[in-house]
Amino acid sequence: MKNKIVLTEDEILAICHRIGGELTNKLKNEERTPLFLGVMKGALNFMSNLIKGVERPIFTDFLQITSYRGTKSTGKITLKRELETEIKGRSIVIVEDVIDTGISMKYLIEHLNEHHEPKQIIICTLFDKVYARKTEIEIDYVGKVL
Repeated sequence: MKNKIVLTEDEILAICHRIGGELTNKLKNEERTPLFLGVMKGALNFMSNLIKGVERPIFTDFLQITSYRGTKSTGKITLKRELETEIKGRSIVIVEDVIDTGISMKYLIEHLNEHHEPKQIIICTLFDKVYARKTEIEIDYVGKVL
């Protein structure tokens, strides 16, 4: 099976610059420094490029979840690494590389709201696989719809 290039590096950087500018505008009046929360491990490269386009102070942190054992989904989401930053009352930007079924993102949103009480949660993904959605979630910033 041959890999197909979905986006070139230049296209990804342009997406990061565009979304970074939109987030700068959205977050410009925040009193508390917003937190960009990367979903490990896939979002690492996207997030590192995305935050270069955000022209305001931010904090970063990461968390990790899994629903796979090997290459098969178990259907149960497990939190493998919790965030370390205090986020109560702070705006959070969840940065994900790919959102497909939406189940993991729904879990993250519920977990953050229940255990951390953020001011708001903003969802940002490089790829949105709308055709694979199994639960309803609202994504605020999308790089490319697949």
